[in-house]
Amino acid sequence: MISAPTKTNCMEIGFVKKKFSHQGKFILQLNSPLFELKSTNEFIFFEYENCLIPYKIIELNQKNDLEFMVQLKNIESENDLIPFLDCEIWVEKTKIKKLKNKEFDLNYLIGFSIIDKKAGLIGVLDEIQENKFQQLMKIKNAKNKEILIPFVEEFIAEINIANKIIELDLPEGLLEMNE
Repeated sequence: MISAPTKTNCMEIGFVKKKFSHQGKFILQLNSPLFELKSTNEFIFFEYENCLIPYKIIELNQKNDLEFMVQLKNIESENDLIPFLDCEIWVEKTKIKKLKNKEFDLNYLIGFSIIDKKAGLIGVLDEIQENKFQQLMKIKNAKNKEILIPFVEEFIAEINIANKIIELDLPEGLLEMNE
């Protein structure tokens, strides 16, 4: 038996895009290529009338980076699926693969807010610049000034996909180098 899902212990990962077959299969559209469903025997949750309803995955086939064909236990026809068309799909946070273990296109992070633990809001990620030594985050602050910060794992405290926030823990003096 699984524990009762709540929006605090789960994260929205996508939505039911469309029906796939008369057998109740559907296309799950992910919000981000950073999410990954790994196997059957996992549970996903439909958000329906502000409640999270669990269903066990019995068939899962990846179509591309953002789409999976899914068959769930107890959804055996198109009619069973109709109430869930366009519903958001949630998974338990413990089932989400850690960001550092997944390769993805860093350009997906453009537009995320950049926050430092000590300095607060720095600005918005405008570009990831590549050079032969390292990747740099080009950030635009509120005054439209450009700030460059190395995009290295040691500086990243958290990447919050749902809220589009990258939280950094920068060493003393790094931000001042941009002045």
